[in-house]
Amino acid sequence: MGKNKEDRKKKFRRMAWAEEYEKAGDGSYVYKGGFRECVSGEKEFLRSAKGLLLLSCAALLALGAGGFLPKSGADGRPYIILPYAVSLVITLFSVWKCVENLRSKGRMKTYVYEKTVPRIPAFSGIAAALCALSLLGLAADAATGRLAGNVPSAAAFAVLLAVSGIAHAFLLRKARTVSWK
Repeated sequence: MGKNKEDRKKKFRRMAWAEEYEKAGDGSYVYKGGFRECVSGEKEFLRSAKGLLLLSCAALLALGAGGFLPKSGADGRPYIILPYAVSLVITLFSVWKCVENLRSKGRMKTYVYEKTVPRIPAFSGIAAALCALSLLGLAADAATGRLAGNVPSAAAFAVLLAVSGIAHAFLLRKARTVSWK
Protein backbone atom coordinates (compact mmCIF):
# COMPACT_ATOMS: atom_id res chain seq x y z
CA MET A 1 0.00 0.00 0.00
CA GLY A 2 2.79 2.41 0.77
CA LYS A 3 4.22 2.01 -2.71
CA ASN A 4 0.85 2.77 -4.33
CA LYS A 5 0.59 6.00 -2.34
CA GLU A 6 4.08 7.04 -3.51
CA ASP A 7 3.15 6.33 -7.12
CA ARG A 8 0.11 8.60 -6.81
CA LYS A 9 2.27 11.35 -5.35
CA LYS A 10 4.68 11.04 -8.28
CA LYS A 11 1.79 11.12 -10.72
CA PHE A 12 0.36 14.32 -9.29
CA ARG A 13 3.68 16.09 -8.77
CA ARG A 14 3.78 19.72 -9.84
CA MET A 15 5.33 20.74 -13.12
CA ALA A 16 8.91 21.94 -12.99
CA TRP A 17 8.00 25.57 -13.73
CA ALA A 18 5.47 25.59 -10.89
CA GLU A 19 8.31 25.03 -8.43
CA GLU A 20 9.66 28.47 -9.38
CA TYR A 21 6.77 30.11 -7.52
CA GLU A 22 6.80 30.58 -3.77
CA LYS A 23 3.92 31.42 -1.51
CA ALA A 24 4.19 34.88 0.05
CA GLY A 25 3.05 35.79 3.55
CA ASP A 26 -0.26 37.23 2.30
CA GLY A 27 -1.17 33.99 0.48
CA SER A 28 -0.26 35.11 -3.04
CA TYR A 29 2.43 33.47 -5.16
CA VAL A 30 5.63 35.23 -6.17
CA TYR A 31 7.81 34.18 -9.09
CA LYS A 32 11.35 33.40 -7.93
CA GLY A 33 12.70 31.96 -11.20
CA GLY A 34 14.86 33.60 -13.80
CA PHE A 35 14.00 36.00 -16.58
CA ARG A 36 15.24 36.28 -20.16
CA GLU A 37 15.59 39.71 -21.75
CA CYS A 38 16.05 40.87 -25.30
CA VAL A 39 19.56 42.25 -25.80
CA SER A 40 18.56 45.01 -28.21
CA GLY A 41 16.23 46.87 -25.83
CA GLU A 42 12.49 47.27 -25.64
CA LYS A 43 11.98 49.64 -28.59
CA GLU A 44 13.99 47.50 -31.03
CA PHE A 45 12.38 44.34 -29.67
CA LEU A 46 8.86 45.68 -30.20
CA ARG A 47 9.71 46.61 -33.78
CA SER A 48 11.08 43.15 -34.56
CA ALA A 49 8.25 41.37 -32.68
CA LYS A 50 5.66 43.31 -34.68
CA GLY A 51 7.50 42.31 -37.86
CA LEU A 52 7.41 38.66 -36.80
CA LEU A 53 3.70 38.90 -36.09
CA LEU A 54 2.99 40.58 -39.44
CA LEU A 55 4.94 37.91 -41.34
CA SER A 56 3.16 35.08 -39.54
CA CYS A 57 -0.24 36.73 -40.14
CA ALA A 58 0.61 37.19 -43.84
CA ALA A 59 1.42 33.49 -44.08
CA LEU A 60 -1.82 32.60 -42.30
CA LEU A 61 -3.90 34.86 -44.56
CA ALA A 62 -2.33 33.40 -47.70
CA LEU A 63 -2.98 29.84 -46.53
CA GLY A 64 -6.50 30.73 -45.40
CA ALA A 65 -7.31 32.36 -48.72
CA GLY A 66 -6.08 29.24 -50.51
CA GLY A 67 -8.68 27.22 -48.67
CA PHE A 68 -11.51 29.38 -50.03
CA LEU A 69 -10.61 28.91 -53.68
CA PRO A 70 -13.12 26.88 -55.67
CA LYS A 71 -11.69 23.56 -56.84
CA SER A 72 -8.10 24.50 -56.21
CA GLY A 73 -6.88 21.58 -58.27
CA ALA A 74 -6.29 19.46 -55.21
CA ASP A 75 -9.58 17.54 -55.57
CA GLY A 76 -8.89 15.35 -52.57
CA ARG A 77 -5.34 14.44 -53.44
CA PRO A 78 -3.63 13.76 -50.11
CA TYR A 79 -0.17 14.75 -51.33
CA ILE A 80 -1.50 18.30 -51.81
CA ILE A 81 -4.17 18.58 -49.11
CA LEU A 82 -2.30 17.05 -46.14
CA PRO A 83 0.81 19.25 -46.32
CA TYR A 84 -1.45 22.27 -46.85
CA ALA A 85 -3.65 21.42 -43.85
CA VAL A 86 -0.72 20.68 -41.53
CA SER A 87 0.97 23.89 -42.68
CA LEU A 88 -2.19 25.83 -41.84
CA VAL A 89 -2.30 24.39 -38.32
CA ILE A 90 1.42 25.04 -37.74
CA THR A 91 0.96 28.60 -39.00
CA LEU A 92 -1.79 29.12 -36.42
CA PHE A 93 0.64 27.99 -33.72
CA SER A 94 3.27 30.31 -35.16
CA VAL A 95 0.90 33.29 -34.95
CA TRP A 96 0.06 32.35 -31.37
CA LYS A 97 3.74 32.17 -30.40
CA CYS A 98 4.42 35.52 -32.09
CA VAL A 99 1.57 37.11 -30.09
CA GLU A 100 3.03 35.69 -26.87
CA ASN A 101 6.42 37.05 -27.92
CA LEU A 102 4.98 40.52 -28.57
CA ARG A 103 3.08 40.56 -25.27
CA SER A 104 6.29 39.95 -23.32
CA LYS A 105 7.74 43.35 -24.35
CA GLY A 106 11.26 41.94 -24.34
CA ARG A 107 11.25 40.35 -20.88
CA MET A 108 10.01 36.79 -20.31
CA LYS A 109 10.03 34.29 -17.53
CA THR A 110 12.48 31.53 -18.38
CA TYR A 111 9.88 28.78 -18.75
CA VAL A 112 7.76 30.99 -21.05
CA TYR A 113 10.82 31.82 -23.15
CA GLU A 114 11.64 28.12 -23.56
CA LYS A 115 8.14 27.40 -24.84
CA THR A 116 7.88 30.44 -27.11
CA VAL A 117 10.99 31.94 -28.70
CA PRO A 118 12.84 28.82 -29.93
CA ARG A 119 9.64 27.42 -31.42
CA ILE A 120 8.94 30.33 -33.77
CA PRO A 121 11.79 29.50 -36.19
CA ALA A 122 11.05 25.78 -35.87
CA PHE A 123 7.38 26.24 -36.75
CA SER A 124 8.29 28.55 -39.61
CA GLY A 125 10.78 26.13 -41.13
CA ILE A 126 8.35 23.22 -40.94
CA ALA A 127 5.50 25.26 -42.43
CA ALA A 128 7.70 26.53 -45.29
CA ALA A 129 8.77 22.96 -46.08
CA LEU A 130 5.16 21.77 -46.07
CA CYS A 131 4.14 24.61 -48.40
CA ALA A 132 6.93 23.53 -50.75
CA LEU A 133 5.77 19.92 -50.53
CA SER A 134 2.23 20.92 -51.43
CA LEU A 135 3.58 22.99 -54.33
CA LEU A 136 5.51 19.94 -55.55
CA GLY A 137 2.27 17.96 -55.47
CA LEU A 138 0.56 20.63 -57.58
CA ALA A 139 3.49 20.63 -59.99
CA ALA A 140 3.27 16.83 -60.28
CA ASP A 141 -0.44 17.13 -61.08
CA ALA A 142 0.28 19.80 -63.68
CA ALA A 143 2.98 17.66 -65.26
CA THR A 144 0.72 14.61 -65.49
CA GLY A 145 -2.25 16.59 -66.80
CA ARG A 146 -4.59 16.03 -63.84
CA LEU A 147 -5.49 19.73 -63.58
CA ALA A 148 -7.62 19.66 -66.73
CA GLY A 149 -10.25 22.36 -66.07
CA ASN A 150 -8.84 23.71 -62.82
CA VAL A 151 -5.78 25.52 -64.10
CA PRO A 152 -6.75 29.08 -63.03
CA SER A 153 -7.72 28.15 -59.47
CA ALA A 154 -4.76 25.75 -59.18
CA ALA A 155 -2.44 28.55 -60.29
CA ALA A 156 -3.97 30.91 -57.71
CA PHE A 157 -3.59 28.20 -55.06
CA ALA A 158 0.05 27.73 -56.05
CA VAL A 159 0.69 31.48 -55.81
CA LEU A 160 -0.88 31.61 -52.34
CA LEU A 161 1.18 28.61 -51.23
CA ALA A 162 4.32 30.29 -52.56
CA VAL A 163 3.47 33.56 -50.77
CA SER A 164 2.93 31.66 -47.52
CA GLY A 165 6.17 29.72 -47.95
CA ILE A 166 8.13 32.89 -48.65
CA ALA A 167 6.57 34.62 -45.61
CA HIS A 168 7.58 31.64 -43.49
CA ALA A 169 11.12 31.76 -44.87
CA PHE A 170 11.41 35.46 -43.99
CA LEU A 171 9.90 34.75 -40.58
CA LEU A 172 12.48 32.03 -40.01
CA ARG A 173 15.30 34.38 -40.95
CA LYS A 174 14.00 37.32 -38.90
CA ALA A 175 13.24 35.23 -35.80
CA ARG A 176 16.85 34.09 -35.64
CA THR A 177 18.18 37.66 -35.57
CA VAL A 178 16.63 38.54 -32.18
CA SER A 179 19.08 37.71 -29.40
CA TRP A 180 18.21 37.06 -25.77
CA LYS A 181 20.29 36.89 -22.61
